[in-house]
Amino acid sequence: MVPYYLTIVNICSCTLATKEPALVSAYYDELRRGFSADRLSKYQPDGTIDFDAAVNYFWNMALSEALYASLGALEVTLRNAIHNAASRRFQTEYWFDTPQILKYRQPGDVVKARFTLTRENKPHTAGRIVAELSFGFWTTLLSDPYHSSFWMADRAWMLKETFPHMPNSQRVRNQIYARYNSLRLLRNRIFHFEPIWHRPNLAQQHAQILEAIGWVNPTVRRSLGIIDHFPETYERGQRIIAEMLKDHLDFPEAHPL
Repeated sequence: MVPYYLTIVNICSCTLATKEPALVSAYYDELRRGFSADRLSKYQPDGTIDFDAAVNYFWNMALSEALYASLGALEVTLRNAIHNAASRRFQTEYWFDTPQILKYRQPGDVVKARFTLTRENKPHTAGRIVAELSFGFWTTLLSDPYHSSFWMADRAWMLKETFPHMPNSQRVRNQIYARYNSLRLLRNRIFHFEPIWHRPNLAQQHAQILEAIGWVNPTVRRSLGIIDHFPETYERGQRIIAEMLKDHLDFPEAHPL
């Protein structure tokens, strides 16, 4: 089966290859200057034209923007859930300063967070330090080296406290890590302006984001419905981007998408 996005761009190509080629070429030259040819080349499958690359690029922007709110909530709810549970277990909100809790590079991450706060002339409160630590820091806490000492002690108390709304049968540390790590990689691609538009499982990953937020805080998960417009953006697809771009370029006729 031909991927959906290739069907759309092929329709664009057939229609625009013979219409206003000079206008499309001039417009795309400006995009190359703004975004770089190397970056735009990732958005132009073989057999398509410059207009298709522009559509795909802005479609990628629209998808990324539509995922921003849910990814932000995913990160913030995870770090606060781990921090709150760890503060209770270790009886201090500065649990990350306790010797032998953190492993490998993570004590250095805390040092860097403190350095950033010092540079910005901000107090070293626990909340500020926690907020400075990256999503990668919190995801790493879910990985294998922390299995026994951090998560499974006291009959997996930390796991239950951090993910209280997760079904017991699914509350498995390595599976939780796999979920959050895959979503962290998606988040990094979006925040570094990399392509996600051609991913066939993007809708599934959006559903996984919402489910993971619900494991921690169902109220946040439900409240996201007020502003989360990813389903509508994804459903509309590239068609609306192509139509809007054609209007923006003031083409005399709308192509039949």
